[in-house]
Amino acid sequence: MTSLTITPGRPLRGTTTVPGDKSLTHRAIILTALAEGTSTITGYSQGEDCLNTMRAFQGLGIPITQTPTELTVCGKGFWGLSEPSAPIDCGNSGTGIRLLTGLLAGQNFFSILTGDESIKRRPMGRVVKPLREMGAVIARRLSRRSCSPVCSLTGRLGIKNHVCHETIRSGCFSSLESLLRKKTTVLWSCTGDHRSDGEAFM
Repeated sequence: MTSLTITPGRPLRGTTTVPGDKSLTHRAIILTALAEGTSTITGYSQGEDCLNTMRAFQGLGIPITQTPTELTVCGKGFWGLSEPSAPIDCGNSGTGIRLLTGLLAGQNFFSILTGDESIKRRPMGRVVKPLREMGAVIARRLSRRSCSPVCSLTGRLGIKNHVCHETIRSGCFSSLESLLRKKTTVLWSCTGDHRSDGEAFM
């Protein structure tokens, strides 16, 4: 019988950088774009989904400067977005297209949201239906009535009681109100163990 002796080595020591969280990065870009003033997002996710959200807001008239470690977003306030000159391509990001659908449904300009072939097959009904009940004017191709592309026309949204598919926390509304009311500089970090906090936030 063969025996094997294992001798413990020295403890593993060092530092590492945690990759940016995709879910938080989407929301950080959206909220800083809607704020008034300059915000810095550090440790953001550099995945293509989040970069498509960044490009979407650049197409909506928000200046965003990108470096390997941070994004600098020059927010223009909730009504500071401008009509895009072309359809907004969300790529393969389901989170991006759903969040942008809700945001753009309340704006006073025409916009089209689309994505890759996978996104074009993904159902959008659970987002579009409650928005229409609130007064949004949203159109889709007859051949893909429940999927993107989503065409958002101008419309006035009203408050309506609706049971959401996912829990929406009050922190989202209070934090958004704070951002929209004040000119402020926000330093937002997208690294660390904040996923549950971010999902509760928005």
